[in-house]
Amino acid sequence: MKSIGIRVSPKTIYYCIATADEDSLVLSVESLTVPRALDIPKQLAFIRTTLQSIIAEFKVELAGIRVYEGSTQNLDRFRINIEGVVQELLANSTVQRYYSGTKSTLGRLLNTDVKMITANIDGEFHLPGFSVEDWADYGKEERESILTALGALNL
Repeated sequence: MKSIGIRVSPKTIYYCIATADEDSLVLSVESLTVPRALDIPKQLAFIRTTLQSIIAEFKVELAGIRVYEGSTQNLDRFRINIEGVVQELLANSTVQRYYSGTKSTLGRLLNTDVKMITANIDGEFHLPGFSVEDWADYGKEERESILTALGALNL
């Protein structure tokens, strides 16, 4: 199975393609920079079209998007717009199953609690059943996209 985990920020969309079989886990972590030269509707169209191409190219079957925590104090409306576009794309794509979720959703899908998810995002790695090399070398948003892709594998 192949999954994609997506973590949105206002300037960059981080995504991880995870391929799992009985014996191994292969990760590809990349990012997509939002082109500032375009106006907002064209930026959103660019993001949707590019992610749609990525999903088709990698034949992604499962997906997840890490969404804004409801209690955050730094609300960014553009990030919420991007998350909405991505959710609409997932709902109308070839992806078989998808989820959008916060840390608690990730915890449920990865059979752990929010404290452990936060520790993993902050750089520790303690997920039974998974082994990710060079975890500390990834940035925070990249780690969130990886965890989101791993969560999608458990749908």
